[in-house]
Amino acid sequence: MTTSAPEISKLIERLRKGESELLHDLFAQHEERLKLMMDARMPEGLKSDESKSIILEKARRKAEESLAEYIESPSESFYVWLRRHAGASVEEHLKKHESAPSEEAESKSEDDTVSIQFFLRKTRKERLLDMEDLEAREAGILALRHFEQLDNKEVAEVLEITPAEASRSYVQALKKLNKILLDKPRLWQQS
Repeated sequence: MTTSAPEISKLIERLRKGESELLHDLFAQHEERLKLMMDARMPEGLKSDESKSIILEKARRKAEESLAEYIESPSESFYVWLRRHAGASVEEHLKKHESAPSEEAESKSEDDTVSIQFFLRKTRKERLLDMEDLEAREAGILALRHFEQLDNKEVAEVLEITPAEASRSYVQALKKLNKILLDKPRLWQQS
C-alpha cells in the first residue's frame, strides 16, 4: 500500500531535517508502481525479478545521489522524481542488453520513453493494433494511465504538459482507441 500525498510530504520534510534513512522507506512505498513502469518498458525476455532488483537498486542509488537537490527545490512530485531515476536505470539496462535496434525501441513516444510494446504484441500472427492506429503520444498516455497507473497530474508532470492538456489528450486517446476497437471486429472474434 502506498503512502498518501500528505504523508509523503511529512516524510520529505523529515528528509530535509536530515533523516536520510527515510529515503529507503519512501522508495519502498513506490516500489510496486516502479515495477509496473518497468513492465511497460521492458521486453518480456528481460523482465526477470533479478533484472528488476538490479534496476531498482541502481535507481535507489541515483535517487540518493540527487536527494539533496530534490529536497532543496522539488520541481515534481516525489513519485515522478523516483520514476525518472528508475526510467533512466531501465534505459541503461536495456542498452546494456540490446544487440540490435528492435521494433519496440523505434516506437517510443517522443514525449516520454514509454514503451508501447503492449500495442505491438502479436496474437495469432497478426497485430491487434498497428502503430498507424494510435499515435505514439496517444499510446504513451494510455500506457501511463493504465499500465503504470499514474493519475492525471502525474501524467502531466511526466510529459511536461498541463493537467488540462493531459486530461484532454487522455480523453482523445480513449475515443480513438474505442473507434479502433469498434472498426476492427476481428479483435473480438475467436478463431
